[in-house]
Amino acid sequence: MVKILHEIHTESLRNHIVIYGWLPHYTTLLKELRGEGLKKHWTILIIHLDSQPLENLGENVYFIPTLGSYETDLEAANIRKAHTLVISSYFFQKDEKSVNSQVMLIAILARKLHPTLRIVVDIPFGNHTQDLMNAGADEVVCAEQYCSTITAHTLVNPGISLFFKEVLSTQYGNEFYLTPFASSFYGKTFSQALEE
Repeated sequence: MVKILHEIHTESLRNHIVIYGWLPHYTTLLKELRGEGLKKHWTILIIHLDSQPLENLGENVYFIPTLGSYETDLEAANIRKAHTLVISSYFFQKDEKSVNSQVMLIAILARKLHPTLRIVVDIPFGNHTQDLMNAGADEVVCAEQYCSTITAHTLVNPGISLFFKEVLSTQYGNEFYLTPFASSFYGKTFSQALEE
C-alpha cells in the first residue's frame, strides 16, 4: 500500500495505465483520457521521480514514489496486471546517451514482467525511435516530429492546425477510434469498402 495523495492497494489494480515519470504537460494527457466520448475511464498510476509533491490531479489518479530500481518501481505499480505503460520523456531532460539506455532498460524489464503489456514511449526527438521499438516499445510518440509535421502542413494549408487540434482531442469536436472490421475488407481501398 502506498499513501501519497490517496491510499491505494496497488496489488488490487487491473487494466490500469502506468506513467513512469511525471511531466507538467501530462495534465493534458489526463484530460484527454477523461474525454467525453471515451467509454472507459482509466485508473492511472504515476511513478513519481521527483521529490516535489504533486497536486491532486483528479479521481482515479494515484502517485507512488520511486523505490530505487526500475524493476521495483514496476512491481510496485503492479505492472503485471496493467494495460499500458507510458515511459515519459522525463528521462530525456538528462544526458541523452544514458537516457536512451535507461528508457530501453525500463521497456525490457516491463516486457519481461508482462509480455503482452502495451508500452508507449514519449520522446521529445526522434533519434532513437528504432532502438526503442527494438527494446520492446509498441509505439514511440515523438513530439518534435509531430509538431514539425503539423507546422509544415499549416504553412502549406493555413488553418489546418485547427483541424488537427479538433480530431486529436477527446474533449471536444470529432474523434477517431480504431475498431475491428470484417476480414472481407482487408486489401480493399476505402472507396471499395464503402460500396459494400
